Amino acid sequence: MQYQAPQTYEGQILHENPEIRGKIMSSSQFQEWKQKLTRLNIDDEELYLRGGDMLKDEDQISMEWVIKHHPEWLPKNVRIQVEVAH
Repeated sequence: MQYQAPQTYEGQILHENPEIRGKIMSSSQFQEWKQKLTRLNIDDEELYLRGGDMLKDEDQISMEWVIKHHPEWLPKNVRIQVEVAH
């Protein structure tokens, strides 16, 4: 299997900081929130409908949740430029 670099800024942050991904995925609050989101399968990729018409991948929704609920998990050098859906 060939290495595939993250495609989004959020994916890059999570790739460079695997401990953040671990905290997110082990959070029951995140899992409950994620289950409530509308899911779409487009070209064999699971995406989530956010903010009315935005499609986000799992990395993007993970970062959305962290920014909203646990920004202290992010390294100090991470620029938060993620649009959070309300």
